[in-house]
Amino acid sequence: LPGITSVDNDNVAVGRDAAAHLLGRGRAPLLFLNGPEGHAFAQERARGFVAAHRAAGAAVAPDAVQFDVTSAEAARARLGALLARGRSFGGVMASSDEVAIGALRALRDAGLRVPADVALVGMNNDDLAEYTDPRLTSVELNAAELGREAAELLIRSIDRHPPERHLVAHRLVQRDSS
Repeated sequence: LPGITSVDNDNVAVGRDAAAHLLGRGRAPLLFLNGPEGHAFAQERARGFVAAHRAAGAAVAPDAVQFDVTSAEAARARLGALLARGRSFGGVMASSDEVAIGALRALRDAGLRVPADVALVGMNNDDLAEYTDPRLTSVELNAAELGREAAELLIRSIDRHPPERHLVAHRLVQRDSS
């Protein structure tokens, strides 16, 4: 927002890059277990998800973005319900690694194998991503850098510098789940 100092990731690019990774591996259709619908980051990541589909010439199902999935248990329940209704996915994106772990459980509950049947990508690149089975592909959002930048901008704003917006780079950490 203009006039407000902020630090964030380019969340449109985060959503686009995660979806493009899965689409580039032929994993359509995709499902995105996304964060709270009222939060800007979730809306931006959803826009990136749709943009990746457009760039790949792939269709986006009306319910491909599932908002308000914020815990492992919520992911397990939501994805489990979709699978029970006969929905199938080549790939699942999750708004956090915790949500991805819940999705992994739902896929296993349904007898599906990751990544053989469904590829999976989380976000945050939590330490546990290296210890899931299979190891979780995740988008590194650089939380430490976000915090460092925020502290620097706070000091600058205390010193009466004009408002600034800084974007911290993200990167996809490829592991076994995709």
